[in-house]
Amino acid sequence: MPKGKKRREGTGAEPENYTQLNDFMAKFIKDVTKSIEGMEGSKQPMIYGFNIRIDQNGMPVVDRFGNLNRQEASAPQRKDEREPLVDIIESEKALTVVVELPGVSKEQITLESTESMLMIDAKSINRSYHKEIRLPKAVNPETAKAKYNNGVLEVTFRRGSRIGKPKLIPIA
Repeated sequence: MPKGKKRREGTGAEPENYTQLNDFMAKFIKDVTKSIEGMEGSKQPMIYGFNIRIDQNGMPVVDRFGNLNRQEASAPQRKDEREPLVDIIESEKALTVVVELPGVSKEQITLESTESMLMIDAKSINRSYHKEIRLPKAVNPETAKAKYNNGVLEVTFRRGSRIGKPKLIPIA
């Protein structure tokens, strides 16, 4: 190493958003701790998690899931429906949305899409899910193909927009 050069730990220069991510994590831990303290004696599960991914610009994006309604001014509040864990896979010609929906059958799932949004509702006796997913690229809802197997829903769209009414998507 040349004289006078300092060695940096980690991956090198870190974007400002990593500071924001660190602030998010600190607040998350504080909120969860406060929520757990207030749940003594409760028989309902508290489910909250997050997925961190890097977008096409190299910036971290935090996607939340679970049954807590996170409010900035107070600790999270439990809600009856859960937000499922979602992953979006982009290719040159297609966009695939993968959603974890354990505990429901495909007949209990309703999917609706526009060129920029996918809405998911699923209700069973024991579980209820709801999620509105803003799609990162425009898609043609008419090309949507959905399949559900072992609690995992996969919805694939061809890229490109077609403006129109929201379209209900059948599940194979």
